[in-house]
Amino acid sequence: GFMVTEALLQSVQCLLQRSDNGLLLLQSNCEDVAVAMRDIATRSGRLQILDVIDTVTADDTKVDISNLPQRTREWIDLGGDRAVGRGWSKKKLLPRRGRTETEVACISKG
Repeated sequence: GFMVTEALLQSVQCLLQRSDNGLLLLQSNCEDVAVAMRDIATRSGRLQILDVIDTVTADDTKVDISNLPQRTREWIDLGGDRAVGRGWSKKKLLPRRGRTETEVACISKG
């Protein structure tokens, strides 16, 4: 399983209800994990997908599959849903200082 569970997201949703304009950003560098987290988050209907300015389109996924990570290629081969459409952003949503350790490591490795 994933670290994101329905029980965790129910707790988050309760916290967000108490705040003014509270938002939750789910992100992963693995497409299948991102899709699964979104499915878990929206399954109950308690959390909603927000529109983004620069949405990922089907055309954006038309790339040379050999350039994709093996995990993503396997996900596609299995017929897994792609991170395309409403709520999927082409652009980073956090400022530079909000980068994840994975992003920092990728940049430092070149």
